Amino acid sequence: VTEKAEFAADAGLKADIRRYAAEVMSHLAAGVEAGGERGFSRGLNDAKSSAAACRSLLYLAIDRGYLTEQESTELQGR
Repeated sequence: VTEKAEFAADAGLKADIRRYAAEVMSHLAAGVEAGGERGFSRGLNDAKSSAAACRSLLYLAIDRGYLTEQESTELQGR
């Protein structure tokens, strides 16, 4: 979605959304690989934090007119 023309002039927001979305997956993978309940739990918590950051940036993208609320809701569901 960040390839939409609306994001072209806002490289910072585009990069942040991509980074936090990738961090969610990375933290989950790290938690699984860490082994043990503590490592897995830390991975889940870190992934949750990154997801929250990504969600807040999607709201910012709505405010700036880059996304519709429907597009944002669909992305958050993923």
